Amino acid sequence: MSNLLIQLLFLLVSGLACWSQECNTNQDIYKEADRPYSCKEILDKYPATPSGYYRLQTSKVYCDMDTERCGTKGWTRVAHVDMSKKLQSCPGNFTIITSPIRTCGSLISPGCASAKFSTHGISYSKVCGRVRGYQVGSTDAFGPYVNDQTNVDVVVDGVLISHGVTKSHIWVYATGNHGTPSTNDNIFCPCADYRFNGVVPSFIGNDYYCDSGVDNTPQQGQFYTTPLWTGYGCTPPNFCCSHSGMPWFCKTLPVPTTDYIEIRNCHNQRHEDTALELIELYIQ
Repeated sequence: MSNLLIQLLFLLVSGLACWSQECNTNQDIYKEADRPYSCKEILDKYPATPSGYYRLQTSKVYCDMDTERCGTKGWTRVAHVDMSKKLQSCPGNFTIITSPIRTCGSLISPGCASAKFSTHGISYSKVCGRVRGYQVGSTDAFGPYVNDQTNVDVVVDGVLISHGVTKSHIWVYATGNHGTPSTNDNIFCPCADYRFNGVVPSFIGNDYYCDSGVDNTPQQGQFYTTPLWTGYGCTPPNFCCSHSGMPWFCKTLPVPTTDYIEIRNCHNQRHEDTALELIELYIQ
């Protein structure tokens, strides 16, 4: 019998592993105090453990044991919103968009729609994830911050990922105006043209991706079906696709935390949005 099969049988019999999202509580021979605290802890003890649902100290979670992110394996999934699935609903106060692509948007404009995802009390210092979205209307990337640096909530048209009540920055997926600017302006992605004269907020630094879903001047309220932040489709002098990890990001935090992770979809004008089709977040 292979080492992988032996370990999987042990995990199933012990009650740590689940055939599906629902664990069989009758199989739980582990005392709560003996259960692992994270997916990484399971993988360190049983290196052949496959991906799947596992019972931790605080809850049942999905563990990605196979994919290497930030140089390691054994990631705990804390968010998975896939709007291509018919039964999937939008998280938080996001609003469903049914056409032309089933997505989640924000009716709060100017302002932010928000969703908070529990990290199950797990202490983590690394976050990785991806977002897939679409440009709606004439979004302005970091233009909102340039125009009003006193508005600490709406600093970008796009998606902000943060943790805790302090909204400590993790990553930004910014949505620029269009991909081939002909003038120096602050409404385009900084990577879209060397003539960008805007400002990226200092607390964001280089921890962001920026992209546009249209090459020319966008129309107000128009939903553009070219997916954002894919890492392909850019033409010089636009170098927004040069990040090798896109659409995935990996972020190591300054100190470990058990904070919830928050996704905000923000815009400073009416008739603009970033419609989200996929949100996937992991911690370690």
